[in-house]
Amino acid sequence: MRWKVNVFSGTILCFLVAQSRATPQQPAATVGADWPMYRHDHAGTGYSPLSQIDTRNVSNLSQAWTFSLQSDMPAAVSTRGRGGAGGALNSEATPIVVSGVMYVPTTNRVVALESETGKEIWSYRLAGAPSRRGVAYWAGQGTDLPRIIFTAGGA
Repeated sequence: MRWKVNVFSGTILCFLVAQSRATPQQPAATVGADWPMYRHDHAGTGYSPLSQIDTRNVSNLSQAWTFSLQSDMPAAVSTRGRGGAGGALNSEATPIVVSGVMYVPTTNRVVALESETGKEIWSYRLAGAPSRRGVAYWAGQGTDLPRIIFTAGGA
């Protein structure tokens, strides 16, 4: 039996992006440092077991790096995003971190960043806008490689 798939405007498309075996993935610096999903774990605790930052040293923190979530295309070419005209962004994403790599949607792509430095490892450009809610991680199973999962589509 052959299945027909109809795609209508406004239908959410799901893309699976396999992590490349050729892309070096940095190991997590500390056990428990991963934040692999929204609110950290399946229980939704929002709690990190890391103890490097505490009430005694939080006032000494400084910004280590930034990354723009705006479109990497010129404004004249940029698609109209969910945040408004010209690629303006209204992100509600919670980045995830797996093995020292941060994954986050931008205006027109999904990117992987070194969590320590903010250096871009890879990006996956979309014709439309990815969901501003974030991305998900699937660890893989057997011979199936891990995946970063996200949604995209017209509004």
